[in-house]
Parts: sequence; structure tokens; C-alpha cells
Amino acid sequence: MASKPARPAKVALLSVAACEALEHAARVHLEKGRYRDAVDGYKALLKTERRPQWLAGLANAYAGRANGLAAKGMLREAVELWRSRFELTGAPLWDGPYVGWLIRAGRISDVLGHLKARRASLGAAPDRKQLDEIATLEAKLAPAVLSASDATLAQLHAESALVQHRPLALAALQAFARKDVMALEQALAGISFRSPYRELRSLLKAMVLWETDQESARAAIARVAHDGPFEQLTAPLRTLLVEGLERLRQWAGLNGSQQTLRSEERRVGKECRSRWS
Repeated sequence: MASKPARPAKVALLSVAACEALEHAARVHLEKGRYRDAVDGYKALLKTERRPQWLAGLANAYAGRANGLAAKGMLREAVELWRSRFELTGAPLWDGPYVGWLIRAGRISDVLGHLKARRASLGAAPDRKQLDEIATLEAKLAPAVLSASDATLAQLHAESALVQHRPLALAALQAFARKDVMALEQALAGISFRSPYRELRSLLKAMVLWETDQESARAAIARVAHDGPFEQLTAPLRTLLVEGLERLRQWAGLNGSQQTLRSEERRVGKECRSRWS
């Protein structure tokens, strides 16, 4: 006996008025930051019809939820929600904070795999946009690559700036730790403004300059992006740019490691200042 064909999935049928009311409610939830409710509302709408504005609303609602979870340190959950956003709405997966969350969660190999795929997709004459995308991705990976294992480094292309400039970045860190200003200057001079380690250059220079040339130090700190890959190291320095209660507030927002780092930055900077030009 032939088996009966499977029944088609039921599609919710809503009146025009009901759709409008549901859309309004979902939009209000989104604007008020009630992302879970917004997700439920846009999902219900999309069961009736896949309108672009509803897909965009669902993507924004997922992004809001994911960012909220990441802010609480729930990186695994944030990553999974971002993947759901991609799968359900078609929103770009690798744009936005996704790479940073993977790196913070220790999933460096996932990001390196994506970098490898992006490099493989480049044609014989890649355009500037493609090259800029690679450069941006490498810059995000820079702090993690500094302490990466040999197995992780083996996943990088030999021509990657992450590989080629890594010895200079490590030499600069080692010179800073030894308080060897001449070696530090030499290493920093080799890190170009296009290097994925360029923000490390600004950061180390600011640490040493603060005691002798605060104007130049402030300019160096300002060159480090607030949402950049080296912000965890830069945040303690930013407390120097404000005064009074605001400095105390920012200091209280640092974790224990960052507060310890700030004390070490100041100590080493004082020891180096007499030889820094």
C-alpha cells in the first residue's frame, strides 16, 4: 500500500489588521530593547510571508539579544544566536562582532579557517575592498596570534602580515618588558601603519611617553580604536585621559588584570622615560 503523502506544513493566516498590529508590537519591542519579544513577533509574521522589513526586524532583534548576552560574558550563547540570525534571515555572518566573540571565546581556529577561505577566494587581481577585508580580519586576530601555539600559527598563510610582522611585535613587547628603549624603538619603527599590530605600536609608545610628553601620549592612545582588538590593553591607559570622579568610575570598571597592568605600565614607563626621545 502506498504511503500517504506528508501533509504540508500549516501556515498561519492572519488578517491585514492582525498583521499590522503584530508588526507594530514587534517594532515597539525592538525599539524598547525587548529583543526576545521582538524575535517572537517577527517570527510569527514571517510564518505568513517573508517580507524584507520583517527579515530585517528579526535580524535586528537577534543582534540585540546576542549583544546583550555577550555583554554579560555569555559568549557561547551569543555566538549561537548570531548563527541563528544568519540562518534564519540571511544577514551576514562574519560582519559585526561575531569574529571578536569567537576570538574571546578561544575559538581562534574558526576565525583562522574563515581567513584561509577568504584568502583562497581571492582572484589573481583582488580589488581594494577584498584586500581591506583581509587586513581588517588580520587586525582582529593580532592579539591572539601574539600568544598562539605553533599549531595555530601553522594555519596562517606564509605571506600573511600576521606572520611577517609577528617577530617585530614580539620583539617590541620583550624590549618593553626589559626596559630596553633602544630595542623598543627599533622594533616599533619596523611596524608600519598598515600592520595588523599597528595599534600595539601606539599602545607601547603611549605607555613610555606618558611621563615625558603627555600630549604625544594622548595622541597615541587616541589612535587605538575603542572597539579595536587591543582595547583590553588600552582601557587602563584611557583612565589617564580623564580626571576626578570620571577617572575613578573608569578605574572601577577595569577588571583585576587591567588594574594590575596599569600599575605595571606606570612603573615601566617611569623607568624608561629618561631614555625615551
